Amino acid sequence: MADQLGKSVGDMYKGAFVPGFILAGFYILYVLGCSIFKPQWAPALPPDARVFREPSGKTGATSLLVLTIISIAAAYAYVKFRLPADNPLDETIVIGMLVGIGVAFALSMLSSKMKLGLFSAMAEKVTFVLIPPLG
Repeated sequence: MADQLGKSVGDMYKGAFVPGFILAGFYILYVLGCSIFKPQWAPALPPDARVFREPSGKTGATSLLVLTIISIAAAYAYVKFRLPADNPLDETIVIGMLVGIGVAFALSMLSSKMKLGLFSAMAEKVTFVLIPPLG
């Protein structure tokens, strides 16, 4: 298609990048809306399938939320203070995501390998399962 339009393949990817994120955002909103307004369409896991429990009995979701907030804050700070203001939007998004992903992975790795216990088992498991493909 790039050949027929007289554009480079890189330009074609740039043109699809932001709309792809918008479409993914709409999918997320759809799933969230279905789970709120039609909860029978998105049933929860049965209690015996929920294996991630801390010794205190909590799920560890708070720890995962904290890790997410730290990663987003680090990505935002990097994009805001380290990148030039005229940086292209697609590059800014990619760099911000990579910084956030790297921070989450580094913190989870540090917590896990040094046995610091900064994050719950669920937060570490989610990080180690999702971060490599995202990166």
